[in-house]
Amino acid sequence: GRAVLIAADAYGVAEQIAAMLREQGYNAVILHNRPARSANGNGVNGFNGNGRAAQPDNWHYAATLTDAADVESALAAVRREHQAIGSLLYLAALKPAQPFAELTLAGWQQSIEGDLVGFFNVLQGVQADLASAAAAGGSCLLAATQMGGDFAVGDGKASGFSPTQASIAGLLKTAAHEMPAVRAKVVDFGAVDDIVQAAAAVLAETGAADDLTEVGYRDGIRTMIAVRQAPVDSHQVAIPAIDDESVVLVTGGARGITASVVQELAERYRPTVILAGRSQAPPEQEAAETAGLTTAREIKAALLSGMSNQGKPAALAEVEAAYQRLLREREMRGNLRRLRRTGARVEYHSLDVRDEAAFAALINSVYERFGRLDGVIHGAGVIEDKLIKDKTIDSLRRVVSTKLDSAFVLSRMLRPESLKFLVFFSSVSGRFGNRGQGDYAAANEVLNKLAVLLDQDWPGHVVSINWGPWDAGMVSDELRRQFQERGVSLVPVDVGCQRLVEEINAGRPGEAEVLICGEDNQVMAQSHQRTAIKKQI
Repeated sequence: GRAVLIAADAYGVAEQIAAMLREQGYNAVILHNRPARSANGNGVNGFNGNGRAAQPDNWHYAATLTDAADVESALAAVRREHQAIGSLLYLAALKPAQPFAELTLAGWQQSIEGDLVGFFNVLQGVQADLASAAAAGGSCLLAATQMGGDFAVGDGKASGFSPTQASIAGLLKTAAHEMPAVRAKVVDFGAVDDIVQAAAAVLAETGAADDLTEVGYRDGIRTMIAVRQAPVDSHQVAIPAIDDESVVLVTGGARGITASVVQELAERYRPTVILAGRSQAPPEQEAAETAGLTTAREIKAALLSGMSNQGKPAALAEVEAAYQRLLREREMRGNLRRLRRTGARVEYHSLDVRDEAAFAALINSVYERFGRLDGVIHGAGVIEDKLIKDKTIDSLRRVVSTKLDSAFVLSRMLRPESLKFLVFFSSVSGRFGNRGQGDYAAANEVLNKLAVLLDQDWPGHVVSINWGPWDAGMVSDELRRQFQERGVSLVPVDVGCQRLVEEINAGRPGEAEVLICGEDNQVMAQSHQRTAIKKQI
């Protein structure tokens, strides 16, 4: 029959599963991660260079999992010798984690590559195989992670795990939406001391008669993830975490949702606000030829005239780009003026928060000039929605690095002893997955686990808010319909701002991963309430 492809782990669980499956008559093959190609192409560390592991049978294959072409070569070899691939058990993330405290940014990026890009390449490579198998009778997609056996949201301190492993869970939960005919599940483990027990758990989950997508095993106990209501009472807070002497850093620029929440904080507290965004700061005044124009036709005609007068070719694409840039500048200019009218002291810095040197220099300058940094809101992010089968690796890396490289720099450059709050803007897509947002879901799941890790050790409140979609005029009718079909209503801007203020002032230690979105009777409280992510036995 169709082959069960098992991506090998560091402990031998894959070998154990393969042996158990073969005893039951299944066709099980193992895909090993080849660390690197040798200079002569002959392979290294027991792996040859033609997609096969150096084993005396045709059950073992090898590829550098972060190399899409190498992965495809190995998959082609499997198909040649075993006709078809029917299921994927991805166990490559079962391995000892490098302590987070020892990581540099380069090490953090390498960890993301190994966990997310490796899984993405294999998943993208077998998607058509799994869809075909599902149509023919059944297919399973299972990935294993090692974040404590409770996805790092259980009771007690979560330690010894890599937050980047959560990217695998985020991508798989999205795959579950995009491939509904395939049984999809992510299984989290604690210490893998008994490979027979771990193998049995994986095989049990491939046939479990439930619709759970996330299941954990810790000390042999099976757990699931639950979302429970966890409202905060800001009225009981004697001293707010922010006042008119506070200095707050906000990534994500001076537009969109981040601008809305900063406006709320400015009106309430009038702090010093340091905004960081990719866009250049707008000029104080708009150019005379477009100032006062309101319709798209008028503005584009003026821009076209200006280009013609300068002897530039009047390409429609250039006019459209100039028009969009002008709209962004208008929005930023208006937002910055409204912020300053509140009495808040506002700075805007144009930089790429993925640039470690530039971002670190900004953070250091804040400490040097003000002697403090009381709070951070990390709202930076980009969205480039595509189905997993259509996603390019360059796009995936852009989406992921914008959120995660900058978050890592914050974890290294902030001074936790004086920091009152650090808020990551995550997304409901990370918690539940979302069609077309595999990379975005993966990045947000890593943010969630990074918040868990930091909140355990930092005295201030660290939280990752999994926002539902905001009703900020950027949601299309089609996307609105998709959310409504899933029972997720939009968060009004004023409600979202209020919930953020409550989280900053009254958020509780140990609740680092929270969800705020519209109503869903299945998984969350109604009326845009706050819920927390916890394990359930």
